[in-house]
Amino acid sequence: MTADVAYLGVGTQLEWEGQPATVHRMSMGYVTLLNLEGRELAPVPMLAVVQAITSDENPPLPAPLLHGIKSRLSKWQRKQLRDDRDLFSRLDNGVSYKAHLKGRRPQKSMDPDRTTLDHRIGVVARRVAKKRKIDDESARRYIRRRLNRRPGGLATLINAKYLQPRSHKYDPRLDQLVEKYLDGLARSSTIPGTSIYLRFVADTKEDRPDIDFAGFSLRTFQRSCQEIYRRRPSLKLRAATRRSAQDRNKATHARRVATRPGELWLADTTKLNVLLWDPDARDDNDTFRPELTLLIDLATRLICGYSITTTTTGFGIGLAMASALASMVDPELFIEVDGMTLPRPFVGVPKALANFPLFPESLGTDNGRNYLSIHQVAQMERLQTDFEPARSLSPDDKAQIERTLGSSKTMFESLAQGFTSGSVDERGEDPAAEAVVTYQEFFRRLDRWITIYNFRIHSGLHLPEDPRRELSPYEMWAHLVQETGVAEVPRWNNEWLYFLPNWAGTISTDGVSFGGLMYNAPILETIKRTVPTLNGLHQFYRNPADMRRIYCFDAEGSAYEIPWAHLNEDTPVFGDYLIGRVKNHMGRLHFSQQEYNAVMIEFLRDTIRIDKVNRKARSIARPLSEELLDYNISRVRAADEGTIHKALAAPTQDSLDSIDPAPRDAPPAEDDELEQAIGELQ
Repeated sequence: MTADVAYLGVGTQLEWEGQPATVHRMSMGYVTLLNLEGRELAPVPMLAVVQAITSDENPPLPAPLLHGIKSRLSKWQRKQLRDDRDLFSRLDNGVSYKAHLKGRRPQKSMDPDRTTLDHRIGVVARRVAKKRKIDDESARRYIRRRLNRRPGGLATLINAKYLQPRSHKYDPRLDQLVEKYLDGLARSSTIPGTSIYLRFVADTKEDRPDIDFAGFSLRTFQRSCQEIYRRRPSLKLRAATRRSAQDRNKATHARRVATRPGELWLADTTKLNVLLWDPDARDDNDTFRPELTLLIDLATRLICGYSITTTTTGFGIGLAMASALASMVDPELFIEVDGMTLPRPFVGVPKALANFPLFPESLGTDNGRNYLSIHQVAQMERLQTDFEPARSLSPDDKAQIERTLGSSKTMFESLAQGFTSGSVDERGEDPAAEAVVTYQEFFRRLDRWITIYNFRIHSGLHLPEDPRRELSPYEMWAHLVQETGVAEVPRWNNEWLYFLPNWAGTISTDGVSFGGLMYNAPILETIKRTVPTLNGLHQFYRNPADMRRIYCFDAEGSAYEIPWAHLNEDTPVFGDYLIGRVKNHMGRLHFSQQEYNAVMIEFLRDTIRIDKVNRKARSIARPLSEELLDYNISRVRAADEGTIHKALAAPTQDSLDSIDPAPRDAPPAEDDELEQAIGELQ
């Protein structure tokens, strides 16, 4: 620089890595630069920028505000530039600029390989003379002038007035105040432009009486806003988008890279864009939109597992993890790569060969409450999996899983009947009328599509040693495990039980209590004596969608079913939903064990009677959400080879056998009896 003192601040122009740049933001010792296209460059240390500005090798910019010249050109000046581009292309290539882009060959009279530049200038001059209605010699001089200006670039081809900094006929501080004011309105409701101008002038005159508004008209204010919107387009968008842009974290400029299968899994949950059909029309509606939780492996982009639930809780996410791990031990799931039959792959070298050995090293998720729930955190602790939460309001931190969910929408969900599209604006008139797919059929179709997707060429997969090779997720896995190794996963032995919600309970003389229900079996006495405990508490597992029995392990690791004390062959399937209804039906905060069991029995007997009258009526004991959870569990359990021993129920004085259930061959109840039974349950 020729000046003795150099200033560094927002708006300072310099040459960075051979290209003109402008300082956009300074923070924490780093500087963010804008290139000629207005795009942010990666943050660089402030010291490096200072050295670049003060260096003698850094020449001054050829003209100020060069990156904003094109936006200021008039229509005539833009046409002049297009004509110059065509002129230079005809002289260099023998054809117009567009024809050269299309690869067209020039005529013999204009072929640069056969003719001289003077000859081509003469041919073009005759065309220009005819178009401008001037003589040929004047056209030649015009072409020579344009060619002489060409080496200077844009600065010599346009009018010199565009190179001069825009002169402000108003207080230059107003531009900064306008941007600050628009920043303050980012979280407010959208206001018309004229109203923004009036409010800005009024507020600024009140707060800054030293500002002179002479020459700052509405048109000047709009021009200032346009320049700000060009640099920060988020300020011009809808109110919700503006708020989101304000809350968004700054880009990290550092991608999370995984080099081994199983090094990092990514998980996310989204609402399905398909309405599924519920033939039983529970919840007074025969269609519903469940939620999909998807897991992918970052290194290979393999879709590992998933779960579908009405609402995703920590247990629903745990089911997705169980689905991914169960697929490794299912003997019916395998792939063939290069003639080799391999187990279905998702992870590489194990951390420890204990219990179920192959777990993902890390799981990347967002900060949703379901991902931070006690159940999910406990599962990751049990699986020895690290937790990598993404930053809030930063979906680009896990862009790969977001893109996979987008592929699921466009490549799979959009092909199903009942597709709702991604927004209300793109939704059809009545997608519910088109819904014909049940959740069981949707599971089957999704399984098939995931297999196809994992064998499909993925544009995001590349090998450093062969960057042009096209790879599918399975091929990427097969390549990486040759470098990192792979271990065979042992068959599951009741491993699926560990993914169920569990609690530590006390074994009393009456059995084990949960949610007001008593579970009892003679095996509990043996477990109480032989299984070591912490503070006298034993571990039990439950299926929230089927509370007729709970599960536990004895000292040798064998699994047992502990039935509900009042379970018999006529007891329908019930879960947490019915337990909650019973508590609400009691209308009291405290009731005895006998009262609770009596109400439970009456509820279940009503269920039996209603189902006999109308098999299609929705069950009062089992809603759709629990049925969907149970279906996910059954898919995981199918891959398990463990045996669960059914413990005999301990006899009780007030067991369900002492109450006469409705006979199986009894005639259907009358309509008034059905209405009365249903009315008691409302």
